[in-house]
Amino acid sequence: MAARLRPKTNLTLPIAGAVAVLAATIGLLFHFYPRGTGRWSQVTIATATTGGTYYLLGGQLARILERLPGEPIDGVQAVQSHGSRENVRLLIDSAANVALVMRPALVEAVRENPAVAQGLRVLARLYTDVVQIVVRKDAAIAAVSDLRRKRIYVGTAGSGTRMLAARILAAIGLSEGDYAPDDAASHNEAADRLNDGTLDAAFFASGTPTEAVQRALGSGEVELLSLDRATRERLTEGDGELGLSEAEIPTNHYHNQPDAVQTVGADVLLACRTDLPEDLAFVILEALFDNIGDLQLAHPNAQDIKLTRAFDLSDELLHRGAKEFREHQRSALLIATGAINGKYYGIGKTIRSLLQERGIAARVMQTDGSLENAELLSTRPTIAIMQYDAALASRFGEPRFVYRVDLPDWTGLPQVRNIRRIAVLHEEQVHVIIRREKLASVEALLREKHSGSAGTVTTLTELADAQRQLSPSQARLRMSLGPRRSAARIVAQAILEHHRIDMSSITPSFLSVPDMVNRLHTGEIDGAFFVSYVPGEAMKTILNDGKIRLLSLGQKERAPMTATVFASSRIDPGTYLSQKEGEPAIQTLATQAVLVTTEDLPFDVAQIAEAIFDGEAFLGVVDRESMARDLPSLPLHPDAKRYYREAGYLPSKPPVDWLTPTWRSLAILVILISGYKGLIKFRRDGTANAIGRRVLAVPLEAGVPDSNERLKEIRDEIQRRVRRRWWRPGELDKPRWRSLRDLIDDRIREAKINMTTALLEKIRAVRVDAELDEVMRREQYQAVERQIHEQFEHDELDSLQHDMLRELVHEHLQQDE
Repeated sequence: MAARLRPKTNLTLPIAGAVAVLAATIGLLFHFYPRGTGRWSQVTIATATTGGTYYLLGGQLARILERLPGEPIDGVQAVQSHGSRENVRLLIDSAANVALVMRPALVEAVRENPAVAQGLRVLARLYTDVVQIVVRKDAAIAAVSDLRRKRIYVGTAGSGTRMLAARILAAIGLSEGDYAPDDAASHNEAADRLNDGTLDAAFFASGTPTEAVQRALGSGEVELLSLDRATRERLTEGDGELGLSEAEIPTNHYHNQPDAVQTVGADVLLACRTDLPEDLAFVILEALFDNIGDLQLAHPNAQDIKLTRAFDLSDELLHRGAKEFREHQRSALLIATGAINGKYYGIGKTIRSLLQERGIAARVMQTDGSLENAELLSTRPTIAIMQYDAALASRFGEPRFVYRVDLPDWTGLPQVRNIRRIAVLHEEQVHVIIRREKLASVEALLREKHSGSAGTVTTLTELADAQRQLSPSQARLRMSLGPRRSAARIVAQAILEHHRIDMSSITPSFLSVPDMVNRLHTGEIDGAFFVSYVPGEAMKTILNDGKIRLLSLGQKERAPMTATVFASSRIDPGTYLSQKEGEPAIQTLATQAVLVTTEDLPFDVAQIAEAIFDGEAFLGVVDRESMARDLPSLPLHPDAKRYYREAGYLPSKPPVDWLTPTWRSLAILVILISGYKGLIKFRRDGTANAIGRRVLAVPLEAGVPDSNERLKEIRDEIQRRVRRRWWRPGELDKPRWRSLRDLIDDRIREAKINMTTALLEKIRAVRVDAELDEVMRREQYQAVERQIHEQFEHDELDSLQHDMLRELVHEHLQQDE
């Protein structure tokens, strides 16, 4: 995080021009590094009980703040509490100065004592807590009204869960004497009591997915209960001042959850005391939005913490530092990308570094994908990475012209008529992924139906034919079509329509990329659609598993889409480890990832294009010529076009004849100087590109040894090659050195995140393995802890990740005891 500088006011320089230059420089520094410097003694963050989202996110935020560069905060502590209502009291009593609080709890506290409003403020809106009612299947609870005389966990005393549970039960006419409240000390304990039958029902108000709900549903003995429409309306309309809204838990969001669940939700706020120093508030918010990836390691709900809606609250409610941070971000360029740790997000971070080298303030924001990015283009100054097909459909507002099919649901694709292209980044291919065991089951049913004469299923066309021959129950597929606001979802729907696959034979889900990857591995879904760079990191994670199979698209079915923006493509044998020897190449479709903006963007797009071209080696694209090539119907931004023409990537206008010998001499001199500079630039570009490709070639998978060591060796090498004197042109100049260094640091960080994710999966596997007894489970946890220590010793984990993983192992050990 950048240091915060206060500009000096006593400036006396004899030359007016120097004053102007110095003032502009200080103003630029002020823009990038907000006012004030400081050091603070203590930050205490109130969280909630174990098994809930607050506990995980609050603890991770504490670790992030504790390890900020320069250690501006002397001590950071995350304290466990009973939840939102107690957290409000902790803030009022000065026992905490920051807390995660459900909005209804804050509203209720202010209503009970208006003086409270003077002492509390909000730093940011984070995400939505969803009320999840879990009931035992054998408890005869078909509706919320059936909870009368049941044993119910309504949350711990002082929690937001208890407050919302009381509201819901009151809305259906139940008071505390009409049911038996349970005294479980945490969400996890309540989940265990549901599974062993000592509880009939439990309320959990938390971000989804909730660990305790996963824990309960995993047994198969419980299910989620929907709230009826009348109850939802009473809660959201009649008592709307609490900030409740209708919410849905989509189909297959949890294991053993076949149907969508209708419920209500409430905003989660990062609250603080009014007297929290303004500069400290700014520091906390910068740390929050710069470390979404680390927060997501603790809980997937961090993906929903979005800069664009974090401050959609009244000015009276926002803290002064939050308002300053909001204004500072409004003047920055937003880079809309994709899921955290995906390729779009990685490219966005690299582009941000390239732009900041040129003095352009930018902020990267994670999104679901192209559809959400199109929305952002219409609302604030944004450059966005999108699929070419989605960008074109957004420009014309007629998706059927691009995808060659009429679909019943095109919602989520806003029209952006003034969308313009800055660069083409890379090719992306459609991946249709199916678990081999599902294909084997379908093939066995076909052989049984046709007395052994049916062949194998290797294409989506053959799978569609099989579905038409089998009964719906036999052929039903649990398929993820991609994140809800991604272009992959529309591509998947169009492909299914062209292959004449009846949507009634599909159990669709719209999952985030990490969720899709996890559920494919566990078998909770049968298949998924991805539109991805080949070979992307997510694809390698999935397709290096021999239990997964890629399916080709039918030639006839591909044809309508290749008539527009898609191209026929193939994934060669051996690209992924799951492609077994003898299996043919995969015939599929390809599109392009493009960097786009709007024509009226209030930033210098030519400068943006130049920064991106200079950093071409760090973006993983093929070459500069490919970035500037023409794409039908999606015109270049005029400023980008001007830059490409001046750089020689587009035809130039004919030169004007020189008028006098003097002009000719000056032209020759300019050409010689430019040629010399061009040669140096060409040499440095070549060196930077070569090193950049070496960096990108280092694999980052958790099982690859010494990847970080190889990256550090390259970092030492570029240090030796940087230019150190103006009269001695070096192989690299400082901007390219910094970009390479930042790329290497990002790759090292990504490798550590991959290792952390792999270790988290190991911890989770031990946690959910029902066959392990107490001794064996402890031994497994200790083995994982040893591996965590070994990876930390080899610098494959940083101290934040090491501490988080060890704390998680110890927490599970204590819970088991």
